Amino acid sequence: MNFFSFSRTIQIRLVLQFITTTANAAVTPYLVVFFSNMLGTIVTGFMFLSVMAANIAGSFTGGYMSDKNGRKPVIVFSETIVLCGFLFVAAVNSPWLSLPYFTFVLFVIIHFSLGSATPAYQAMIIDESNPENRKAVYTFSYWLQNLAISIGGITGAFLFMDHHFLLFLGVAAATMISLGMTVFFIKESFQPDTSKYHKKTAPQKDLGNGVRTYFSVLRHKTFAAFTLANLLIVATEEQLTNYIGLRLAEDIPEARQLVPFLPFQADGINLLGILKAENTILVVCLTASLDILYSAFTIQPLC
Repeated sequence: MNFFSFSRTIQIRLVLQFITTTANAAVTPYLVVFFSNMLGTIVTGFMFLSVMAANIAGSFTGGYMSDKNGRKPVIVFSETIVLCGFLFVAAVNSPWLSLPYFTFVLFVIIHFSLGSATPAYQAMIIDESNPENRKAVYTFSYWLQNLAISIGGITGAFLFMDHHFLLFLGVAAATMISLGMTVFFIKESFQPDTSKYHKKTAPQKDLGNGVRTYFSVLRHKTFAAFTLANLLIVATEEQLTNYIGLRLAEDIPEARQLVPFLPFQADGINLLGILKAENTILVVCLTASLDILYSAFTIQPLC
């Protein structure tokens, strides 16, 4: 199974995922250090807890709304908010203006919207794939996402602290490309059952229905265990860009020579980008190796 055998929607979606993930990876890992330099680590910690909570709330909201209204409207609305959000972030963190608290509010809105779009993206891929090619689709998605994080992480490591204004504009440009391609080249992959929603309900009742739906899913013990395990893994991985990132920035504020006899130098922020790139490259290489070994040693049925 190769990339060009996938449906046109999946091909476009994977390319757009690579573009937007690369742009966001050049910014997101370094925001903790950026804000801690201006506001201190304690305030920054509480701020990022709020941002993460907004992302989770957005995921629940986007998942429910994509089943109710379709995938494309949720994606288009969310990416429009993200585009406007990053344009405002660039404006209030330009060479002429710096408003860190307003930037925090903007990032809460942005991450709520990113969280809303994520389940719609995933659902669209499921809609457009089939049991025969779904594993290959998610393998390509996983590799491209990690490659994008690697490229974006290295780019941000050497540019963010001095050129964050341009990188914020770059994320806005990448989101604009994704939004335009989605509007003009991606068709709706899911037609909701409107009979379920033919009666207008109060927002509180509608939200309650969505919450009950998620709780019913979590009653599935295997899925609940998988979700908890994934939460613990992500919480551990995030320490690379949170605590470890701050520690590297504080302990290595000036560029140092990394390897004897080589002229290459790096400070703490540069090392954070290098570590993220190393992490994602190892993930891609190891998963590719395991996939090849699994294919080689899988016993095919005789008939």
